[in-house]
Amino acid sequence: MIILHTSDWHLGAQLHGYDRTDAQFAAIRNIINVAAQRKVDAVVVSGDVFDVSAPSSMAQNMLSQLLGEMRRACPDARIILTAGNHDGASRLQAFRQIFDIAGITVVGVPGRVDDPSNFADRLVVDIAGKGYVIALPYVNTRLLNDDFRKAVAEGVGRLDASRPVVLMAHQAVSGCVFRGHTQTDTIVGGLSVVAADILGGAADYVALGHIHKPQTLKGGHARYSGSPLQVSFDEDYPHSVSIVEIAGRGARPVIEEVQLDVTQPLVTIGGEDGISPDEAVERARREADPDTRSLPPGAYVRINLNIAPGQTLTSAQETEIRQAIDEAGCTYVLSNIRVARHEADGAGSAPLSVAEFRRLTPQDVAIDYCRRTGCSLTDEQMALFNEVVDLVREPGGDDDENDEK
Repeated sequence: MIILHTSDWHLGAQLHGYDRTDAQFAAIRNIINVAAQRKVDAVVVSGDVFDVSAPSSMAQNMLSQLLGEMRRACPDARIILTAGNHDGASRLQAFRQIFDIAGITVVGVPGRVDDPSNFADRLVVDIAGKGYVIALPYVNTRLLNDDFRKAVAEGVGRLDASRPVVLMAHQAVSGCVFRGHTQTDTIVGGLSVVAADILGGAADYVALGHIHKPQTLKGGHARYSGSPLQVSFDEDYPHSVSIVEIAGRGARPVIEEVQLDVTQPLVTIGGEDGISPDEAVERARREADPDTRSLPPGAYVRINLNIAPGQTLTSAQETEIRQAIDEAGCTYVLSNIRVARHEADGAGSAPLSVAEFRRLTPQDVAIDYCRRTGCSLTDEQMALFNEVVDLVREPGGDDDENDEK
């Protein structure tokens, strides 16, 4: 069985007020081309299809259009999407029966993850006699326990033992590089970190979502495909999809990382430590000159500034920087957002802009508050917080879940 593993499309996401529809269309169409060229048996999207739980009609139309293009380009491939922590679980699953007619499986609500029959009846997708995909969406980490692990093992045990099994999951797994996400020792991107072995060893490959940096976990049987394009400036690494081939049950997956073209890269000037306003102006002037330009065409640009006490970025300096970046064929997005001060200012970090604050999840806000005030949340407290957030996002979610059983 050959699958294309992708995740974290975040359709509808904006970049500090800048629309990224064209870049998102380009990224997913790139994925469609890869899937068609490789003649994959399945395309699995492991959560965070949308950027918010109540996506705009434009974002929903984007998904509908792209899935239509994928179905026409890959007529024989099963397309499987699961909900992530950013998605509205019940909303994503609302049209499951209609999608199923088109060979597209959408699973938002996981059901009883401690019940083996739930996997066979609700979550297992038979891939044209070649293998199985267990389409497990985001699950509150409180429910990822020994009962869950036993249910997965028993559910897999009921399947044809000669055919490979892929388990989709949307979680923050320990031992990964989490760059680009808000994080503490136990919480990443608003989710509690779980041990890799909690997902069990029954599946031949675990197709993970949530972490945007592509990486394979120790052992070679679980992998984050990463997001297809940068969602934030801190994601300063290549983005890709994974082509995974599994010969049969128990076989080691063969993983190929296929990097995707970037039409509008996010570029940071100034590095981690930042540069002074005068240095920023000088760098912008070099970018305006074709002979000294280094920015890729079409880039969105952030400049990290190190503001000394008593120093400011004047409006004249910011105007000159913006104009110079525009002359380079790029877009200057952030001014004075990441400020690295020489002396601690008592708050622990620079204040967030309104645009940055809007992109934070409730979990991100809680983590940031704890960091600023010097307190911390236990894993149990964070699990309860996540559960409350889930209930607020999906009013009546329990009823929806029971309706699906």
